[in-house]
Amino acid sequence: MKPHLKPKTKRTIYILGGIAAFIGLFLAVLPIGLRLGAVKWLNEQGVNTQIEDIDLNLFTGRVAIVNAHGETDQGNGFKIAHAVANIDYWPLFSKQIYLSNVELRDSRVDVTLDDQDQLSVAGIPIVPGEEQPPEPEDEDATPWGFGLERAAIGKLTLRYEQPNFKREITLSSSSTRDLATWDPNEPFPIDAALTIDNSQINIKGNLQPFGDRIIGKLDLVIKDFALGLIAPLAEQGGVATLAGTVNTDLAIALDYQTQAGLDIQAKGNAKIANANVATADLRVKNTTVDWQGDLRAQVLHPDGNDDAANAKGHLNIANIDLLLPGTLAFQQANTDWQGSVNAKLGAAPQVDVDGALKLDKTQLQLLASADTSNTVEAEPAESETQNTIANEA
Repeated sequence: MKPHLKPKTKRTIYILGGIAAFIGLFLAVLPIGLRLGAVKWLNEQGVNTQIEDIDLNLFTGRVAIVNAHGETDQGNGFKIAHAVANIDYWPLFSKQIYLSNVELRDSRVDVTLDDQDQLSVAGIPIVPGEEQPPEPEDEDATPWGFGLERAAIGKLTLRYEQPNFKREITLSSSSTRDLATWDPNEPFPIDAALTIDNSQINIKGNLQPFGDRIIGKLDLVIKDFALGLIAPLAEQGGVATLAGTVNTDLAIALDYQTQAGLDIQAKGNAKIANANVATADLRVKNTTVDWQGDLRAQVLHPDGNDDAANAKGHLNIANIDLLLPGTLAFQQANTDWQGSVNAKLGAAPQVDVDGALKLDKTQLQLLASADTSNTVEAEPAESETQNTIANEA
């Protein structure tokens, strides 16, 4: 015998069923609506866009984008093969945006700056907003915070273009975890690998950037970074020629406090090979600079104290070919120095040098005029150096 339901109970069941069906239908069409709305908005911005799928799960806070790409008539735009983000809801009640997972794979973003200084990102012009008067601060208001449990990026390409300059930078891989602005004393790990043409830059370590004190310990490895990649930018600063390759393997420690300034240390080796630099007043050809040792600088003192820098290690400069047009030409087959340098930088700069210097095949030519010159050649020399160079203001 079937149970008998009262009319009021039936009506309640029908209403609840209708609400459930409406919610189900809403959740089913919401991703479609988001996809169509996003495509429509981007098309209105001049970016012809296609999005294969947007997956949204309101219960788990997960949103995923699959195969989205757009392009302007000028060829600028974006590409996202796969993107996922998971947001936790409960922290929102404490004014905290917390993402438990972020993934981005095989994507590209174009950034352009035209001759009118108009900046566009992903084909969308960025229009600066009007300055608004500052709102009065509410001492009791709690600022919003941001946290991230895990993030992973695989092959994100940035294409940057401005007049007479165009470069493509690929973030081959990057990952981090346990980042939270509300816990500023907790460092989070960084592991990133960038590729620019045939150059590679790897950064790995820990960073603590959110508190009054910024602390970081990073390993920086650069392989065959071509200075010619930034030559067009250097030309804007008056450098007509810039070439050579940079290789480094450095352990870097930085400590910045508003009241104490910046203390930065680097330990390891750095090498610039086949450097060629030319400005209106200086030319350097085919020079190699190789440094191994420790460097330290204490700068940005807010109390007016003198900045300081010191170095201890081994410096080798091969094939110095230096020309000051109309003044002198200097050639040095090999310069080898080992020791320490301590410098104070301020109104009365002072430099203390202590170490051993070896010079090989030195030639100095004074260019008095186009027709006359004096040449001085020196035999290889080796000496102990302990000097103080001071400039009293």
